[in-house]
Amino acid sequence: MFDVFDYDGVITRTAVTSGYTDTNGDWVPESTSSTTITGHVTDLTLQDLQYIDAGLIERGTRKLATTDTLEVGDRITIDSVDYDVVQKINTNNLIEKYTGESRSTYLIAHR
Repeated sequence: MFDVFDYDGVITRTAVTSGYTDTNGDWVPESTSSTTITGHVTDLTLQDLQYIDAGLIERGTRKLATTDTLEVGDRITIDSVDYDVVQKINTNNLIEKYTGESRSTYLIAHR
């Protein structure tokens, strides 16, 4: 429904499962899986800048709104530029009431 606003380039999500020690005491390394997603990428507004940690702003933080569910720590690549998902900002449930499509907005910062 809102694909007219979506980013024209390629957005890739790489889900990251951290390494861990299994019940036998053996180390299981980090694993990843990549998928292409759609979403709307925007720069931060002046209002956003007032509430976001200065360290994140210095990393080149942007916002990504998508219908896909992302997790903090996921890696996002937008046209060969790498970002980390650092925070979920909100989910717009009002739109879902009328369109059946719910979008969540995430902060992404340069790696």
